[in-house]
Amino acid sequence: MPDRTWDRDESLSRSKVRKDTYGGNLLPKRSRQCLWIHGNAEIKNEAWIHGNAEIGGNAKVKDEAEVYGDAEVCDNAEIRDNAKILGDARIGGKAQIYGKAKVMRGVVVQANAEILGDAQIQGVVNISQDARICSDEDYAAVQGFRTKFRFATFYRTKDEKVMVYCGDFNGNLEGFREWTKKTFDGKNQKEYLTIADFMEQHFAPEKEGD
Repeated sequence: MPDRTWDRDESLSRSKVRKDTYGGNLLPKRSRQCLWIHGNAEIKNEAWIHGNAEIGGNAKVKDEAEVYGDAEVCDNAEIRDNAKILGDARIGGKAQIYGKAKVMRGVVVQANAEILGDAQIQGVVNISQDARICSDEDYAAVQGFRTKFRFATFYRTKDEKVMVYCGDFNGNLEGFREWTKKTFDGKNQKEYLTIADFMEQHFAPEKEGD
């Protein structure tokens, strides 16, 4: 079964379980409270799950990672080290969050994205295929333009390219420009193309003397 692609208003169906064990394993002591947990999810080591957080699918939360608030972690996602997932953040697909990374309210991370290091991500942000976010400099978000007030997320990939997630589009900058030309005209098209040019410059490597 393919990993989910989230609509921002979608919520997982919940099966409430309150146990000291789950999947035959003893839950970490501080996570033994009222949890939303289902599927083959694994919670290991000193991981701390609290609040209304939901862990499902084949997700893994381990080491000293923390998931709380209304956060959701599912599919084959893995949260480890000292990473924190909070607010109404949603982590799915084969995403990995590790190091001291913090993913907060409004954020969706999916596909094979990696968030690591000291990165702190919050707001209306959608991080998806091939992403590798090591710091706050590796992504940028724009919202409130065009008549539908859409949001767009621009982020670095594992091979140092720039990807875009905007509405039903997820691809590189050149693909984004082509999509824009086919989808919009007039002022809307001009806005999108201007933003693409700005983001290309924003993520370009610094040259000596810049």
